[in-house]
Amino acid sequence: ANAGHDVIMTPGSHLYFDSYQTDPRTQPEAIGGYLTLDKVYSYDPIPAAIQGDKAKHILGAQANIWTEYVPTTEHLEYMVFPRALALAEVNWTNKDGKSWTDFRRRLQSHYKLL
Repeated sequence: ANAGHDVIMTPGSHLYFDSYQTDPRTQPEAIGGYLTLDKVYSYDPIPAAIQGDKAKHILGAQANIWTEYVPTTEHLEYMVFPRALALAEVNWTNKDGKSWTDFRRRLQSHYKLL
């Protein structure tokens, strides 16, 4: 973005969903690492290192998942949700309008569907 190129942000620290969501001892096998729902929600797709008006080149963010440890569709859905919901809100909500507490409250009604 600082070089003037349009980009989609996808850092491994916040958006690689092939990591464990919680304590690995209680989770299906994953690639390793630990990426919680609140860490995904805390992601800011416009890092502080972006200079001046260069933020216009950040078109959004996307999650990634490698599937060598994901043998079924059900496992894939488990690995992606609810973290994909947090990422959706990160992408469409202004940084100042985000509320982790409110997101968690709204998410409760969706858990039975996931």
